[in-house]
Amino acid sequence: MKLNKETLGKLGLLITAIIWGSGFTFSAIALDYFTTFRIIAMRFSIAFVILLVLNYKQLKQINKTYLFKGEFIGSILFLAYFLQTTGLEYTTSSKKSFLTAVNVVLVPFIVWIVTVELQPLKEK
Repeated sequence: MKLNKETLGKLGLLITAIIWGSGFTFSAIALDYFTTFRIIAMRFSIAFVILLVLNYKQLKQINKTYLFKGEFIGSILFLAYFLQTTGLEYTTSSKKSFLTAVNVVLVPFIVWIVTVELQPLKEK
C-alpha cells in the first residue's frame, strides 16, 4: 500500500501531536525526580545529538554568523522551555498544554500587530 502526500502529512501531524502532548506528561513525571534545569539540559542534549547525527555533512557550512544566530534563538527557546517547565510545577499538565496550544492562535495575531504598517491619515 502506497501512501500519498496528504495521508503522510496527516500521519506526520498525528505523530507530532502525540509526541508533543506526551511531552507535558513526561515533564510532569520527570519533575518528581529532577530539577527543571536538568530536565531541559537532558532534553536539549538528546536533541543536539540526534540533530548532529542527522546533519553531520552540513557542519562544514557553519560559520560564526550561524553560531551567533543559533545561540540567540537557542537562548530564547531555552528560556521558553524553562518557564514552561517551571510553570508545570505550579499547575496541571492539561492547563499547561492548553496555554501552550493557544500559541498557535495568538502568534499570527501578534505578528500581524507588530508588523502592520501604519497608514498615514488622509487629509480631507
